[in-house]
This record gives sequence, structure tokens and C-alpha cells, in this order.
Amino acid sequence: MGKVIGVFICGTHADLIQERSSVLTALRKAQFQQLSMEFFGARPDQPIETCLAEVRRSDVIIVIVAHKYGSVVPNMGISFSEAEYSEAFKLGKPCLVYLKDENVPVLPAHFENDPEKMVALQVFKDTLKQRHTPAYFTDANDLANTVIIDLFRTVFFSEKAAIDLSHTASNPVYRGKDELEKEIKHPQEQSKVYKNPVLVFQSDGNVLLVDSLRIESNKTLKLSLLPENAKDSALIAKLEKAQETPLIVAYGMTAMLAKVVSVSHMLEAGHEVWNVELRSVTNEYTSGGALGEMAFNNYSPDQIAEMRAKRILLDKDDQLDIMLEVFVRGSGPITVKASPFPSLYAIAKNNITEFLAFARLYAVAWLILSGTVEFIHILELQMEGEAKLGIKFEGQRARRFTNVAPHIIQVEGVCNLEHKYAG
Repeated sequence: MGKVIGVFICGTHADLIQERSSVLTALRKAQFQQLSMEFFGARPDQPIETCLAEVRRSDVIIVIVAHKYGSVVPNMGISFSEAEYSEAFKLGKPCLVYLKDENVPVLPAHFENDPEKMVALQVFKDTLKQRHTPAYFTDANDLANTVIIDLFRTVFFSEKAAIDLSHTASNPVYRGKDELEKEIKHPQEQSKVYKNPVLVFQSDGNVLLVDSLRIESNKTLKLSLLPENAKDSALIAKLEKAQETPLIVAYGMTAMLAKVVSVSHMLEAGHEVWNVELRSVTNEYTSGGALGEMAFNNYSPDQIAEMRAKRILLDKDDQLDIMLEVFVRGSGPITVKASPFPSLYAIAKNNITEFLAFARLYAVAWLILSGTVEFIHILELQMEGEAKLGIKFEGQRARRFTNVAPHIIQVEGVCNLEHKYAG
């Protein structure tokens, strides 16, 4: 890592003891310098002066907020946590924000009961949400894993490489059911047979699955899209207003990050056709993905990629050491916590044609943009009985050495579609 990176944990203590402890343990294992209150010791300065001095020394700030506002700094009118965060934000330091999932049960003693502090806590949370893209955690281990992955992304990669696309192609297991239902057509509708489907993950979280009349790839990617309804047309039309924002596009055996060049609309033989031209920016956003090509302990980069492929395709859920977990999740535009298939199935199990179309292109996007493989040779998905998805996959890793053939990953098995998402 070169320079030792200093990380300051900003957050209340009494209600987040386990979370702070897990994060600090993970930071130690990952060889980050810990600058949090647990290590202050005795100092001659006032507490707030000590806190702000450590914030100034740090390279990255981890902001953890649950349901307590915390102690208020005398003469400042805000909590220690908010004062620490405000100092970091004023200095332009990277702030990674983690909010406790509202659906997780919490002890009554860990809820704020002071009316003024309740208001201040909500204002603080609103400020964090306006300025940053927060991650939500359910327990201490979940938080520690996410923090380490985000830190590696922030520390190792440029601003472009670290772009957050989690709200576009993030794992549906960690997204709400209502949001997924917007992405997949109602299961009672007649199933559509897709001839040349294209999947587009838009920057605002919308996911569009649409058939295409023509796909042409040269210096740019030209798509002639055939919307099925007015909603599809509206989503395609919105692309023209997002020309500076990268999209994830998947079709056939290919996926890329792309920016819109142009969008045009026409009627051809009585059919509405949208012509969308895009340019690939995949290399711009993944050029810093060295973490995906690093060995760890006794695991080679190819072995780590195989573990990631099995997680994507078979939902293989190994209980891994926290640092190995970081490498298996990957560091590209898409990080892999679990397979997308069970959650997709929970929404679309009454419309198997739709489910298989989504599942196939989700898999293509994840396998390529997580850095698992560079090329996909074989990807076959078929239902094998109720709630079981048969998988046959072969993909080629990126060539690492000119005199060594690139590694081939093969995965064959069955993904259980019902054990993850209880609907």
C-alpha cells in the first residue's frame, strides 16, 4: 500500500460498540492506521480538540450513524460525531457514510429519546444523504466487510475507477422488493420472447430490458431498440439527458460501461425504433482494478476469480476470512456479495421467460464488469425443476502474461433460487 492510510471512525460509541470493534479489527488486519477515539489515550487538550486533530491527520473518514445523536459539544450545539464529520467535509477528505438499516431490530436504549436530539439526528442524516451515497448495514460483520471493500476501492483507485454504480447493478438481494418489481414486468403479463435482448442499467437506478432490431459494434456501439410499451420508450428517451453518466449495457455475451453519444427516434414499418449510439468507457473506469489481479495468501488471482464466478452463478456462500472476502467480492464497477438469481426469481417466478432473460444478462454484466472474466464462451441457463436453475458456463480470464495462455474458468451446477429471499 506504500504510505499507511489513516482512517478515522466517526460515530457514537455506546450503541455501536460491536460495529466499531468489528470495523477496527478489519482495519488492523488490512493494515490501515486506526485514528479513532479507542486509541486516544490521555491528552492535555479538550476532547473536541483531540477529535478534530485526529480528523485532520486522517486520510479517510468512516461515518457510522444508527439511532443515537450522541453527546453535544459544549458551545458548538452539535454532537461530537457531527463536528468531526463537518471538519472532514470542510477539509475535503473522503467521507464514507454507513447508516444502520431501519428494519433491523434495535434495543430501546439504543434509540434517541431526547426530542431535540431526535430532530438533530434526522437533520444530520439528511445532510449525509444529500452530500454522499450512503451504504446501509444490518450487523457488525456486514458493516466491517463493506467498509474494507470501500476503503480498498477509495485508496487504490482513481476517482473514475471508484465511481459508485451500486444503485444500478447492485445485488438485488440487498435491494427492496418494491424496487425490483419496477424492473421486471408484472408476472401476469404475457411472456415476451426476446430475439436480441439488451439490458441497460441507468444511473438513476432504472433497469431496462428491451429487444433490439440491430446491434452494431465498431468504434462505438449502435443499438436499434424496439420498446415494448410507453414506459420503455420513456426510459430510452431519458438516456439523451444522461450523456455524461456511465451506464452498464449488456447484450449477447458482452457487457460494458458506456456513455451516450446520441439518441434518435423513428418509425420503421409501423414500429417505433430508438437508435442509441454509445461509446465504451470501460477502460476509464476499471484501469485501477489491480485488486482483482492480486494474489492473496495461497490464492492466485485466477482462483479468486473462480470463487467469484461460483458466487455469481451458483450462489456459493463460503464463510471467508474478511480479507479474502474483499478480494472475492472484487473491485470493479460491480462488486459481488451474492448471486442476483434468487432475488430476481422471487419477483419473476411466475414469468420464467422474463426471469431467464433478465438472469442471463445480469450474469453477463456481473461476470465481465466484476473482472471475473474478459470473454464468455458458454453461458447456458435453464430451469431444472421448481426453483432450481441449471448453469453451464465457460469464460476466459484476461491475459496476464504474453507467454502464458489465459486461464479458463468453467462452472457447472445448480443454483437454488429459494433460500435467499423470503419475499
